Amino acid sequence: MAEPGSVAPINRVAADGFKLSLLLNAVSSDVANAGLEVQAISKGVTLFSMMLKHTSQVLQAVDSVHSQEAVETAQSIADEGTRAFDEINEMLERVRTAQRADDPSSSPVQQRFKRTFKKHRVTYLLAQIESLQLSLSVMLQILQLGRLMASTSRRFETVPVHTRDER
Repeated sequence: MAEPGSVAPINRVAADGFKLSLLLNAVSSDVANAGLEVQAISKGVTLFSMMLKHTSQVLQAVDSVHSQEAVETAQSIADEGTRAFDEINEMLERVRTAQRADDPSSSPVQQRFKRTFKKHRVTYLLAQIESLQLSLSVMLQILQLGRLMASTSRRFETVPVHTRDER
């Protein structure tokens, strides 16, 4: 079982991802033309955040059999996710700050969105988040296998084995 403090940063990144997803959903309602693209980003961020949260729970489970390296790897993946989240947040902030109610020359939200959320950059960020999510998925499968192997070996240790000479 991992110490609660050692996975707290992972939980924070997951919480930040959920908040970012909510912001993206709010923006998608404002940007009619780019709504599907924003929803795709939001969905990717949400799924990655859910996977981070699940990884944190597995690492904290009483019957978890993992090394410190597993916690460090999960933290490294969370850090990479934070960098992607920060870039998406910066994009959102540029869209929001470009709009000035008192400035008649400010461009409509759709134009600001198209300028800020460049298709190739969004595609890259989504692919990066998906890659991180797949890494967590592989890690969870390995942890599950380790837990299964540990429970199987404990079960065999408790069952007495009789040899032919003992009969």
